[in-house]
Amino acid sequence: MRETFVTLATGLMGIGKSYITEQMVRAYAKAHPKRSILIFDPNYEESWNKFPAIYFDIMEIQKAKKEEAKQGIRIVTPSEKNLKKLPPGIFIIAPFTIYKEPMNQPQMLLTMVTICTNYRGGMCLLEDVNKYTISFEKTEIQSAFKAIRHSSVDYIIHLQSFNPIRPVIFEATRLIRMHYDGFDLYKIKEKISQYFTLCRIAQIIINTKYRKGEEIARKYVDWERVPHLNRVVNAYKRFFIWVFTKDEYITGIEKDDFILACNDYLTESPAEYKAQLQKILFLQSRKSPTLADHNQARANWIREHWRYYR
Repeated sequence: MRETFVTLATGLMGIGKSYITEQMVRAYAKAHPKRSILIFDPNYEESWNKFPAIYFDIMEIQKAKKEEAKQGIRIVTPSEKNLKKLPPGIFIIAPFTIYKEPMNQPQMLLTMVTICTNYRGGMCLLEDVNKYTISFEKTEIQSAFKAIRHSSVDYIIHLQSFNPIRPVIFEATRLIRMHYDGFDLYKIKEKISQYFTLCRIAQIIINTKYRKGEEIARKYVDWERVPHLNRVVNAYKRFFIWVFTKDEYITGIEKDDFILACNDYLTESPAEYKAQLQKILFLQSRKSPTLADHNQARANWIREHWRYYR
C-alpha cells in the first residue's frame, strides 16, 4: 500500500488557499488519471461546486450510527459504500441533506469522519474544517486522522488558523502550506513543541510579507485600480511557505528572509539566545559578554538551525 501524503493549508479566507489548491487538484488529476478526487467544502464555494456531486445521505448515516450504538454492530450505509468505489474524476460531497437543507455542524463533522474512515485510493480535499470543529481533541476526530495514515489517500486539509492543530494532526502530516492567519503561535507552543521553532520562523517571514503588503495598501489607497500595485500588494499578502514537518525544513523563501526571521525569533525568545551566550562565556572563562559575543551567539544559533532552510 502506498504511503499517504497529507498537506495542511492554513490561512485566513481570501488569502489564496483555494486558488493554489485548485492548481494542485488539477495537477493531481492530470498526473493520476485513474484515481478519484473527492472534495468536501462546507461553504459550497464556486471553486468546487462546479464539479459533480456524489450520492451522500448524511441523515442515513446519522440513523445508522444510532443503530450501531444500540445493537453494538457495524452498519455500512449505501453512502459509505459509494465512497469506497468512486470512479476516476473530480467529485464533491455537497453540504446539504437529501432534502436540500444545509448541513448543520454535527452533520458536517460526521461527514468528515465518514470520509476519513471510508474513502480510499485517491485525493481528498477537506475545505474550511474550522467551520464545523474548533478542536481536534475529540475522540472520533483523532480516530479518523489515525485511520487516514493507512488509507492510501492523499489529503489536503484547509484550516483558517493554526489554532486547532494538535500532535495527532502533525503525526499524519508531511507538509504544511502556511499562509497568513494572524494567529499567535505561542498560544499552542506546548502542544506543538517539537515543531514550534520551525513553524514560528516560517510564520515570522509570512507576517513580515503580509505587513509589507498592508503598508503599501495604506500608502496607495487606490492600489486595487493600479495593475502594478495590485500585483505587488497581493504578492505580499498572499505569500506562503512550504513547511516539511517530517524532514524539518522550509522552502519558498530567500536566504536573507530566513536570517532576519531567525534574528526576530531570538529577540522574542531570549532564553534560547541567552543559552548560546552562556556557552560562549563558559568556553572563554568570562562573566561579562561583549557586543561581539552577542553577535556570535546569534550567529551560532542560526548556524545550528540552518538545516531548516532549503
